[in-house]
Amino acid sequence: TVAVTPYWQGGRYSPAPSRTSLFLVPYDGKNAYAYWEIAPAQIDALQRQGGEKLMLRLYDVTDIPDPERQTLHSLQQFDCEAQQQYLVITLPVENRDYIVELGYLTGTGGWLPLTRSGSVRVAPNISTSNALLMLVLRDSKNTYACWELPPVAIQALQHYGEKR
Repeated sequence: TVAVTPYWQGGRYSPAPSRTSLFLVPYDGKNAYAYWEIAPAQIDALQRQGGEKLMLRLYDVTDIPDPERQTLHSLQQFDCEAQQQYLVITLPVENRDYIVELGYLTGTGGWLPLTRSGSVRVAPNISTSNALLMLVLRDSKNTYACWELPPVAIQALQHYGEKR
């Protein structure tokens, strides 16, 4: 059984989450962050069903109309820990649609899914030198986002959007 301690956020401890969530966020054309919060009750439930090792699976869902209703083939699988809360993933191919799924492997090799992210298009790497993105934690549920893009980056993104 994994003991989940309160989360350290914004200079103070906050209670463990009551629901599990998972997000995939592209970083550049080659990497993405997967980050999660896991409700302790869900960890306990899957461990009682035989879950032994928490894993993160990366799936390429490009050209799959409804990934929620289809069996997906695992593209890559990563070891992780419940307390870790994030993982930087090197993607095999840029300009594809990906999702990640968090779950437990059983002792017999079975898969117990915990949660899935939404589908994310990872665009090719577009140079954004001197770009700035700042996230400031406001409270346990809200964040301020501020960004600044140089004109050349805006033009490159507009050009990429027109090509799609």
